[in-house]
Amino acid sequence: LWNSLPHSTPSEIFYNPIERMHTKFEGEEEKWKTIETLCLFKSGIHPSFEDEHNNGGGGIYYVLDNLDQNQIDLLWLSLSAAVVGEDFSISPKLNGVRIADKCSEHRCMHRLEFWLDSDIDKTDMYDSFKNQMLSLVMDSNIKTMSQPLYKIHKVDKKDSKDKERREEEKNS
Repeated sequence: LWNSLPHSTPSEIFYNPIERMHTKFEGEEEKWKTIETLCLFKSGIHPSFEDEHNNGGGGIYYVLDNLDQNQIDLLWLSLSAAVVGEDFSISPKLNGVRIADKCSEHRCMHRLEFWLDSDIDKTDMYDSFKNQMLSLVMDSNIKTMSQPLYKIHKVDKKDSKDKERREEEKNS
């Protein structure tokens, strides 16, 4: 089933280093679009800081340099399986995972993002997760991974309400 899904192989939809270009897909109104992120989130949770499940939580970010196509596919498969199987120590707090393609002609880089529903900085859960990620990355034969960066997601309620109001006005 996994192999039949269009997002099972990010190397086919992200930046192609051989052709030195992003793959383009036909979108709405015959406009061509590129796909720069793949997300796997719990049902009903959107990958935005404004989502009530993410606001007040945190994120753990990694940067990976110069992944080849096999590495990116294996990493995404391993991450997806670990998230769905709730294998990470942070699984009870994990809302979703996202991989972002930040490649260009000059540098190929990807960012891994783990979105959490609450703050876990400086806890045993966080330390255990860092070790699990190190193991997963080594199993994917990846040599260059940054140290994790931890951020707290805070959205000003006023900004969020203003955005909702603007959206409603735009849609009416």
